[in-house]
Amino acid sequence: MILTSGLEDLMDIHVYSRQRQRVSSPCLLNNGGCSDICLMSPNPRGYSCACTVGIRLMEDGQTCELEMNEFLLIARRTDIRKMSLDVPYYANVQIQPDDIRKAIAVDVDVVEGKVYWGDITEKTIGRSDLDGQHSEVIIKDNLQVMDGLRIDSIGRKMYWTDTGKQRMEVADLDGGNRRVLIWTEIDKPRALALDHEDGYMYWTDWGVQPRISRAWMDGQNVEVIVNTDISWPNGLALDSDEGRLYWCDGNIDYRLIASVNLDGSHRRTLVNQDIYHPYGLTQAGDYIFWTDWQLNSIKRADKRTGDNVISVTENLPDLMDIKAVDMNKRGINRCGDDNGGCSHLCLPNPLGYSCACPTGIQLQDNHMTCDDVPSTFLLFATRNTLRRISMDTDDHLDVILPIQEDIENAVTLDFDSVECKIYYTDVYLNVIRRVNYDGSEGETIISTSLGTTEGLAVDWIGRNLYWTDTGRDKIEVSRLDGSSRKVIVDTNLDEPRAIVIYPRKGYIFWTDWGTYPKIERAYFDGTSRRTLISEDLKWPNGLTIDYETKRLYWADANLDKLETADFNGKYRSILTRNMSHPYGVTLFNTRLYWTDWHTSSIESVDKTNGRDKRTLPGSFQGMNIQMVSPLRQTGTNPCAIANGGCTHLCLARPQGYVCACPDEQYRDHRVCSLRPGGPDSPPPVTIRGPIIQTNSPNELPRSTRGTTKPPPFRTEHPNVIPPAPTTEQGNVIPRGCSPENEQLGLCQGSTWQQGKDDKRQLAPEPGSYVFVIVGILLLIFLILLLVVFVVWRRYQKRRGCRSDPIVTFSNPRFNPITNEVTILPKRQPCSWNYYSEPRSKIPQANLVVKLNNEEVAKMLPPPPSSELPLKKTTTS
Repeated sequence: MILTSGLEDLMDIHVYSRQRQRVSSPCLLNNGGCSDICLMSPNPRGYSCACTVGIRLMEDGQTCELEMNEFLLIARRTDIRKMSLDVPYYANVQIQPDDIRKAIAVDVDVVEGKVYWGDITEKTIGRSDLDGQHSEVIIKDNLQVMDGLRIDSIGRKMYWTDTGKQRMEVADLDGGNRRVLIWTEIDKPRALALDHEDGYMYWTDWGVQPRISRAWMDGQNVEVIVNTDISWPNGLALDSDEGRLYWCDGNIDYRLIASVNLDGSHRRTLVNQDIYHPYGLTQAGDYIFWTDWQLNSIKRADKRTGDNVISVTENLPDLMDIKAVDMNKRGINRCGDDNGGCSHLCLPNPLGYSCACPTGIQLQDNHMTCDDVPSTFLLFATRNTLRRISMDTDDHLDVILPIQEDIENAVTLDFDSVECKIYYTDVYLNVIRRVNYDGSEGETIISTSLGTTEGLAVDWIGRNLYWTDTGRDKIEVSRLDGSSRKVIVDTNLDEPRAIVIYPRKGYIFWTDWGTYPKIERAYFDGTSRRTLISEDLKWPNGLTIDYETKRLYWADANLDKLETADFNGKYRSILTRNMSHPYGVTLFNTRLYWTDWHTSSIESVDKTNGRDKRTLPGSFQGMNIQMVSPLRQTGTNPCAIANGGCTHLCLARPQGYVCACPDEQYRDHRVCSLRPGGPDSPPPVTIRGPIIQTNSPNELPRSTRGTTKPPPFRTEHPNVIPPAPTTEQGNVIPRGCSPENEQLGLCQGSTWQQGKDDKRQLAPEPGSYVFVIVGILLLIFLILLLVVFVVWRRYQKRRGCRSDPIVTFSNPRFNPITNEVTILPKRQPCSWNYYSEPRSKIPQANLVVKLNNEEVAKMLPPPPSSELPLKKTTTS
């Protein structure tokens, strides 16, 4: 009979009855005594106990192990899998840590039960519990393609290879004390294997000269053990029990799995049939396991003969690394329980162990203790980071300072060797900040009324800070904590950029790459301003000082050359034209260093002849650069002691110094005095000195009435007014009336005796009023002429401004609103006509070429049609 009809998609069916009898089950009582699962069974007990997937049942037949003891750990792009070796079947369990996107290398710390992975999309190294909980990123900076990752559970260290950076590194398991072990004679390192008991590490390199190498685990004594009949060595596995090393080759002409002794001898091919694209490789018990990227499967074979090849699992795409894990395997730490007495890193080697320091840090003479920071290092900004390159060590590798505060667009920086502080600007956040040399204790010292601060200079003697503000066309000064802020130059500025100082004499120098490019000089208080260089100059981006020879060096990004001149702009010479697009420049000892936007590198030449050009390791678009060394900040001036007696600002000059007060809006509760130790308040309006154009820095402005004689009395301070001189008769000489004029009868008014007021003034010469009237008319005429010239120039700009049809490169201008680098085309005559250049990125198509790696390349999203590969690629 038909019970019902018209129902679609009918599947399963069950019958339910309320009168159905309940059946007694031994599992109803205390779960049958099973720790996990109780199942009905026809055995004499009527039931049996079972465990979750991959977990072994213990000998009592009721209790399950808490976790897998032996298993395969598999990296599979967006997740990680565990495949138990404890049970007679193969089934994988998924681990899903947070924020994992493209994991290609994995391993486990068997002591703490943590899984580690390298993510090439996030460019991070992370870790979590074995169930995926409590995930965290432990290394997030200065990583590119971490093809190989291995955990030394005995020595409590983490090792990895970076194909993009062409190096091998080590760090503590929390990511601290990071050190580059190998950076030379290494091309495209990939798989990695560790042998803590013997103190060796092994790795594959599929670069121009494919090979398998080994070294001590502290990075010493590198040697090649396999370099023939090898092309793309991918996976690597170590069998410490039998002293054999296994690897798989993914090249179409070398598809195989082979093994050698640990010294590279007695090579033997194990598998060369039915193998298509092996990638990951590991060894467990009597077997070797590998991932086949083309077959989407995991294979197994006998480790001695290569026979009995079977598929462990199939239809599992995106397989990458694989690692056999034994959670019960332990060993003896060569460094003991006290880290070998080392202050930072203790690394094993065949002779025992050695102490090591983080990258760039010097090991002291006791061979156990590391310095806190390098004594001398290059400091530079790369927009989102501040980095250093130590000059204390031979590696010259960049290290990102671990600054807690977010950096959006760092442009310029300087340092203070007295308090070991780094000062830098962020033109997107519009702040000036400072941190310790090690990146700690960051603080914002100025956060208001900033436009685009592209130049920064620390007065280590007077404890002041100078900066150029391109957005507001000003040069300002403040105390190092940001207080007592004052504008010292705010006229005739167009695009001020780099600024350097010479505190011994109280000089500031700055570049201006605006419509009329120039390099200028002034006193610390902004007076005695003069132009040093204005000819054959386009984009003077970088500027630095040689304090020993008293010379300036600057880099021109338009003319692509490095030049030098003395402090007066004389004896100018070209050092080198072998530059692409320099930005920042600095000096130390006999070498000049600069950042180059075009080559994305830091380069250097000899400062005397511009020869012996060198390029430091690494690729980065550096901004400003400084050589941090106490040898760069020496000397003294009157402001060094008690701030010169000034209440707020003490500003050095070639002859003494002056006290200055903050601008009105930046004054504090203290009474400011222009006299050292004086109580007088400053006048409400601060008047800066005019621009003085002289042929010599020591030449005085010429008087219209002849040569000016030096005053007969010398003051103790430039702001102290000297007492009025007297004649031999004791009469006070009136101001404006000399004794000679008095005798000639050119003074008017009465002469009083000493101690009384003086009312005699110099009598006006005949026709003086005519000169005054002519002067006023001439001034009005000049003002009108200037207005006409400005209007005409603006009209010409709007009418005739053009860009070159072919742009070779451009000079950066920083937009604090959009946080983009806005840039000008070369030979562009109009400073306001610019276009925007996005951040430097490696196009996806070109990234595929760079990797030359099908495993990773296929995991990348397809490139836009506008992005074409650099060259035809081959399958790895």
